[in-house]
Amino acid sequence: MAMLSHKETFYKDANIHVEIEPYEGETLVHCNVYRFSPSIMRKLYTVFVQLQDTLSAQRIYSMKTVSPNLRFCEMFNGEILSTFEYEGKTYGVVKWEWTP
Repeated sequence: MAMLSHKETFYKDANIHVEIEPYEGETLVHCNVYRFSPSIMRKLYTVFVQLQDTLSAQRIYSMKTVSPNLRFCEMFNGEILSTFEYEGKTYGVVKWEWTP
């Protein structure tokens, strides 16, 4: 039986859109960055900290994503669990885990 999931916008502005999605016992994060600059990266870092705090308040201490930008995920302390090729591009399954 397929499970339906629901994405919820956590943060959105002209440069950043972050959504969270509960899926089969996991919390998935979807992040689109439309323009890169140091100030946007600082804002995104702040949003990630707020997201972790929000999830921690719900007793959720990890989140996952699939990303083609592994360097970016590593800059935000994501752990690359695996990689795969799709249409000539490398993607990674990335997990963030923290303690309460």
